[in-house]
Amino acid sequence: MASFLAAATGGRAFDTHGCQWVWQPSGNAWSCSSHTPPESAGLPPGLAEGARLGAREVHVWLNAAARDSELLGLGFRDAPPVFWHAGGFDDVAAAARSRQGWDGAVELTRVLPEATGPDADELAIVDPGQIEHAVARTPAGELAGRGLAYRHEGGDVSIHDLAVGPSSRRRGAGTALLAALAGPLGSLGSPDQLLAASTPGASAFFRANGMDLVGKGRHLVQ
Repeated sequence: MASFLAAATGGRAFDTHGCQWVWQPSGNAWSCSSHTPPESAGLPPGLAEGARLGAREVHVWLNAAARDSELLGLGFRDAPPVFWHAGGFDDVAAAARSRQGWDGAVELTRVLPEATGPDADELAIVDPGQIEHAVARTPAGELAGRGLAYRHEGGDVSIHDLAVGPSSRRRGAGTALLAALAGPLGSLGSPDQLLAASTPGASAFFRANGMDLVGKGRHLVQ
């Protein structure tokens, strides 16, 4: 999804030397995703391109068992690891029903007055057949949380950027957002599973909502 949003919002994405580099203007972020360590020849030009673009940070996402000595030698440091989760749509829906409690509203929408700049540009390309964007608001109409879901070509649906404001946490807003995002895309065809990546602290949320922890990955930052 990162490369799709990058291409649609003035960023860029390209593959070289075993790494997919992605530039997303919305976060001023330059990142590399690879199941194995990027090849040595690809790192210097990749890092130079990130500097040219003005990236504040460079992120590298790796398999948990991948070697990291070269990246550490280039000044990368460990950030919180990524936890991968997967679950069946029926399991997630059942967990959401059992954990109902959000007293505000949740809406699938491309309209978010609070969004500006590249963030608003990303919302402009939301396509109900491939991407959904959900917003949670308090009974007073204040923004409580939001998230994105992306349907992959094979049918899997992945959850991205699911976040709830501190004052609305542990009140059911996250569960309501997850259920809203999974529903429409999950009803198209015969999807295999719902996927989500999280920080270690958010892993308990996805497990409580019917998803299993299936793996961990490395996240390094320069």
